[in-house]
Amino acid sequence: MPENASPQSGTNNKKRRILIVAGDPSRQRFLGEALQAQYDVIYAQTGEQALESIYESKDLLALVLLDFALPDDRGRAILKQVSEDPVLKRVSVIVMSRDRQDEVYALNNGAMDFILKPCDLTGVVLARVRHVIELSENRNIIRSTERDQL
Repeated sequence: MPENASPQSGTNNKKRRILIVAGDPSRQRFLGEALQAQYDVIYAQTGEQALESIYESKDLLALVLLDFALPDDRGRAILKQVSEDPVLKRVSVIVMSRDRQDEVYALNNGAMDFILKPCDLTGVVLARVRHVIELSENRNIIRSTERDQL
């Protein structure tokens, strides 16, 4: 997306939707405040809530910001399910973790990007979100124009 472009989807000027999955309310608040001016932000604190929101909003979600540190310890399972379920193939994920080793796992298992915590630079978060959304929208356009091999 060009630097001066608006993070609006399509021509109907609706904000793109982002799901923030974080068990820490202060992390959710920080991320939500950084993103809410430009995006429609929804939240989940557990893996169960996250999967419910992902399936309910799968056609509307531009991105999932997934913190691996969830109270029910299901961050990795969520990433795996999103990346393996054909129904969710349009959903893009950015993983957040304090553990640097999670970066390789996340990128090898379907995440489009990784943010090492703590990351208190809103500019970094916004740039990564904007970049991943642009890449995933381009990917989805390409997928929709591919020809059927039959």
